[in-house]
Amino acid sequence: MLRYARKNKIKVIICEKVDRLTRSFRDAVRINEWMNEDPEREIHLVKENCILSKDSKSHEKFIWNMKVSVAQFYTDNLSEEVKKGQMEKIAQGWLPSKSPLGYKTIGEKGRKIHVIDENVAPLIRKMFELYATGNYSLKKLVEIMYREGLRTRKGNKLVKSRMAALLSNPFYYGAIRWNGKSIKENIAPYFKGTIR
Repeated sequence: MLRYARKNKIKVIICEKVDRLTRSFRDAVRINEWMNEDPEREIHLVKENCILSKDSKSHEKFIWNMKVSVAQFYTDNLSEEVKKGQMEKIAQGWLPSKSPLGYKTIGEKGRKIHVIDENVAPLIRKMFELYATGNYSLKKLVEIMYREGLRTRKGNKLVKSRMAALLSNPFYYGAIRWNGKSIKENIAPYFKGTIR
């Protein structure tokens, strides 16, 4: 936005309120730099009935900085709460993400489980069986499985890195990978059946 404003010689940025403009100190510094480069540049915060410029009074700049801090706190706190919720779901045996290829998600919000997708599961099984022989490179396996009918959820051909990710996903043998760790305890309520 600031690059666009500089390039097009825009002097005024109008925004609803501080946290719609920025929720990070780094961005606030950039906005301050943009504003201070030219005394005609202004930030209009409509809901807060505030206009900031290079010549704004110190108490107006102080309020701006406080509101940026509050917005940053809100973002950080929200992130913590989301992570806490995800860890609680994992502790209960639920993976807070979409199901891997070969599974489909069913159920109502908050109580969804992954079940085997009978249309795709046989292809996933074949992929593992072929790879386990040691006779196929990832590149060759991609080609074979594409001919067999294995596709991404959007109907595209799998790429080599995606094939490698599928082959190393612990979900297929009854575990959950989260934040680089494999968790096997207490996942029974989350999905019904392993493909492998």
